[in-house]
Amino acid sequence: MIALSILLVGILVGLMLAPMIDAIEDGTFFDWGDEDEEMHMHERK
Repeated sequence: MIALSILLVGILVGLMLAPMIDAIEDGTFFDWGDEDEEMHMHERK
């Protein structure tokens, strides 16, 4: 029973981390949370 719960948690964590790892590889991870700055940059242009 414990092994099953560990497996489920592992799968959930894997699903959560997969997009983050893809974003880090693409170099877009650090753009997250900068939506406000992005808006200001668009306004400046």
